[in-house]
Amino acid sequence: MWFIFSLLTAFAWGAANLFYKKGSNIEDRYSHLKIVVMVGFVMGIHAVAYIMVTGVNFEPFDMIRYLPVSSMYILSMTIGYIGLRYIELSIVAPVQNSSGAVTAILLFIFFPRELSMFDIVGVIAVSRCYWTCNLRKTG
Repeated sequence: MWFIFSLLTAFAWGAANLFYKKGSNIEDRYSHLKIVVMVGFVMGIHAVAYIMVTGVNFEPFDMIRYLPVSSMYILSMTIGYIGLRYIELSIVAPVQNSSGAVTAILLFIFFPRELSMFDIVGVIAVSRCYWTCNLRKTG
């Protein structure tokens, strides 16, 4: 079952990237901000629904604690959507979507722990794909 959900996620992510590219109009000065607002709106709806359905203990102070992280995420999203205006989707998407592998590598460096072979192979595969795709496009 996990494989079906993985495929659905990959297809949905690809479709979202296509819509982001189409929505990033070079003639509209604020198209990237419109996309960020709509993505934030959908993510906010999802967060509220998740809290309500699962009954997660929520403290308003948690929002203040999370503010630096969320602001950096929003900034990176905005920069990515600005980049979609000027760069081909086949170049931008691997760069934007490599953040998971980069985050994992930074976690391994700054918060060392025992890693399984499965963890190591996964990070290497994603990182290799990222670098191979980008070197082919730029080199």
